[in-house]
Amino acid sequence: MKNRKRIMTAIIASTFTLTILGAWLFFNSNQCGTEKALDPNNIEPQLIAYTKTTYQVGRNWVVLGDKKETQLSAFVYFPVIAESEELSDVLPNKEWQQQHIQTIRKKIGDTLAVKMATARMKLAKNGKILPQKFPLLLFGPGLGWLPTDYASFLASMASRGFVVVAFTGLPISKAIYYPDSTSQTVENVKVNYQKMSDYFDFAIKHLTRSNPESENHYSSMMDTDKIYVAGHSVSGAAALMVAQKNDKVKGVINLDGDVTKDFEQIQPLQPILYVTTQPQGADSPKAETWSEDRSEKRRDNAFIQNAGRSQKSVRIKIPQMYHLDFLDVAQFKKNICKECNRKSFGSIIYQKSNELIQNAIFDFVQNQDNWKNLSEKYNVLIQVK
Repeated sequence: MKNRKRIMTAIIASTFTLTILGAWLFFNSNQCGTEKALDPNNIEPQLIAYTKTTYQVGRNWVVLGDKKETQLSAFVYFPVIAESEELSDVLPNKEWQQQHIQTIRKKIGDTLAVKMATARMKLAKNGKILPQKFPLLLFGPGLGWLPTDYASFLASMASRGFVVVAFTGLPISKAIYYPDSTSQTVENVKVNYQKMSDYFDFAIKHLTRSNPESENHYSSMMDTDKIYVAGHSVSGAAALMVAQKNDKVKGVINLDGDVTKDFEQIQPLQPILYVTTQPQGADSPKAETWSEDRSEKRRDNAFIQNAGRSQKSVRIKIPQMYHLDFLDVAQFKKNICKECNRKSFGSIIYQKSNELIQNAIFDFVQNQDNWKNLSEKYNVLIQVK
């Protein structure tokens, strides 16, 4: 009898110990942005794919500008015809990858930060430049992110027939590396609409000031009479500013860029596409009910004010999509711990939101009034002014 009690006591103690240990392991394996050292060599890179619509896609990492103080590090995605593809690092610099891991680990968790910063994508190998012109789409990222964090979306737009030039700068991003391995960093990222607007303006002037380098260079495909500026978050709002001061811009695409009262006087003449997500204060997926939310009221007012002089202004409200669902990592948001997720990522499927935004941009650039069909197909609220 005593032996039986001892055995039962030992079993209970062991079970308790295993339970505590299991809980400890679960908690520590799912923490966001812990201070422990990360070894990317022990974590497989994430494979990223783009939507192949019409063309295969090539990519170049380039520098815009001649002087160091005015140079921009840019990634160019462009349509090509190729017989084969090869796996390429989405962020093609190991030091930059390491730095970016530290920047985003608190946003998406340790393991996923490594997988995304070291992500790989199949891109065209020795792609043939096409003898035709394509609209030029300039893109800037959200605060603390890099253009490569949107690689799936950017390459998908190139496949549809755009030359996409995506770039960032300090202090929008924490670190900028160049193809020659030099770099620039800041201690903290900061919202600076004017700075990002200046970067857009500089890129436009650089890309339109000279003739294509050669017939075999992506620049020979750029239609500089069709320049569209696009951006997520701070870059989306900054796109409005550059459009007002640079008439080479043919249209603005603002992806969830929140605007302050200072933007009420920003009224570009060019067409505007304003894509916004479900506000955090709105629990219902019915966009018609969002108007009571404070942030949504600000967006509604900004849409009306910014559209004051615009040739056409289109607003798309996407239910169940949150602010970070524009990023590639949204494809894997089920793996993001709850502490990181909060309301940064919604329940919308990435493939659905990405396809919707691609179609909206394509229709916007092609001036196709397909908004009613788009609204019905994706169950989103679309306003046109």
